[in-house]
Amino acid sequence: MPTVPGQGDPIRRRTVLLVAALLAVTTIVLYARTVRFEFTTFDDPDYVTANAEVQEGISARGVRWALTTGHASNWHPVTWLSHMTDVEAFGMHAGGHHATNVLLHAASTAMLFLFLVTSTRRLLPSAFAAAFFACHPLRVESVAWVSERKDVLSAAFGLASILCCGIGAKRGAEEGRITPGLYALSFFLFLLAVGSKPMMVTLPFVLLLLDYWPLERWRSGLGLRLIREKIPFLVAVVAVAAATYLVQRSGGAMRAGGTIEFSDRLANVPVGYVWYLTKTMLPTGLAPLYVHPSLPGGTPLLPWQVVSATLFLVGATWFVWRYRGAKYARVGVLWFLGTLVPVIGLVQVGGQATADRYSYFPSIGLSILFAWGGEQLLGMSVRCRGGRRTSWWTRLTVLVALSAVLTTCGAVTWHQIGYWQNSRTLYERAVSVEPRSPLMNNNLALILSEAGDLEEASRTFVGH
Repeated sequence: MPTVPGQGDPIRRRTVLLVAALLAVTTIVLYARTVRFEFTTFDDPDYVTANAEVQEGISARGVRWALTTGHASNWHPVTWLSHMTDVEAFGMHAGGHHATNVLLHAASTAMLFLFLVTSTRRLLPSAFAAAFFACHPLRVESVAWVSERKDVLSAAFGLASILCCGIGAKRGAEEGRITPGLYALSFFLFLLAVGSKPMMVTLPFVLLLLDYWPLERWRSGLGLRLIREKIPFLVAVVAVAAATYLVQRSGGAMRAGGTIEFSDRLANVPVGYVWYLTKTMLPTGLAPLYVHPSLPGGTPLLPWQVVSATLFLVGATWFVWRYRGAKYARVGVLWFLGTLVPVIGLVQVGGQATADRYSYFPSIGLSILFAWGGEQLLGMSVRCRGGRRTSWWTRLTVLVALSAVLTTCGAVTWHQIGYWQNSRTLYERAVSVEPRSPLMNNNLALILSEAGDLEEASRTFVGH
């Protein structure tokens, strides 16, 4: 596999920067047509089109409002400021707001690659992990939906924080600590991340995982120091989690979840995890809303589904944990499992069982698992052949296979993006996937009614 030499080699350093730029540009090209899309009536009025404070742009009053409001049942002041900045720059032209989402996604892709390649010195798996993250169809909801600015914004700040930690850990390796300046910058970026979306409270957990691999900082006598290093992050986590809980409860976001018994929520947890994994492997039937099994319009869970999902998760986690020489696998699996905890449904917010957008940051764990797993399988194949070097045929086969995976993901993503061009195409897609969803049917009925198609609207409206 290609490696990245030391910092003194300008040619290879240029190669790394070239690959990072290529990944970012490819991501932008894939999502470029969203700049022609409209706002939708699905949450966009709350966040932009009917939000008087946001439409005023940046102002002292607007900043105070962003820092103190619980509007839309969330506390994410940085996201509000981001929407205000877009209004200052683009007014109410939807294309500009979409473009910001695309650029943030491209930046996250480049930063993920830069962290992985500088920490592992493995060019091919780092590039594949970043590309798989960038072009997977599950990313579409987060990028093509203006209201999900919080997803792409929080992940961009989170990955920037991780990158600073990675660079700082390399520079302070002899002392076993992160250099003070980069540590402070990483903490500041973390505050921006949780201020963009509270789901990023899991970032300190991710940083501890990355200390284990690929930064390899878990050495004798350093474990306690690494935990102490994360204390400021954990204090911020407690404050943000408390604020978010109070805002969501007072804003009514938990009312739908309050009608769901805890036993039903608990049963949906293992099924939800398996759903995210399955959709990562086979991303078909994606929609903006999947109704919780315990709510009207949802498909009730059967006991065998809960039991089989639980056994699969326990077995897979045990296998990965016991498999020697695969630190990347433990990190990838725990990243995926751990970062989904805030949205897996133990504390139910809204009426969804799962959501494409919730996989945005957690999916990086699976991207790492697949990328380094593929590299290890190639290495095992070479050893089985008894050779010291990988043959050109094996390398070509691997490159063709990786290219096929990414090309397929890109093609499905391109198709999925089209459903987000306006409210009608979005709701028609939602109803085709979840035909019994009251919310999606009634939203579509309203759009049809406004378009003058009263007969079709009457048939679509739930309860008519």
